[in-house]
Amino acid sequence: YHYGSMKGDDDIRVSQPILNKVERQAMVDEIEKKERSMVEEMKEESKSREEDMMNKIDSKSKSREEIMMNEMKEESKHREEIMMNEMKNAINTLHFELVAVTL
Repeated sequence: YHYGSMKGDDDIRVSQPILNKVERQAMVDEIEKKERSMVEEMKEESKSREEDMMNKIDSKSKSREEIMMNEMKEESKHREEIMMNEMKNAINTLHFELVAVTL
């Protein structure tokens, strides 16, 4: 670095480093490199969080689907049992009517 003077407040001379063009470009390149690295890191973290959220949503969705399917199967089974009982009752009634008619 080279140092140059410039006037500050109240005419006080302040020494500040003066960078040549190559040094400035090297600093800019390093800053841009760090910036790109930070952006990539943030993208990866964001992507990871998004994947985690999607996995949780998929898991909950599958769980809900399974619960709904089980409920539907139970309801269907229950309806079948009711219909079978009604059919048995109807057959028994017809059987008794047939017995009554044949006597």
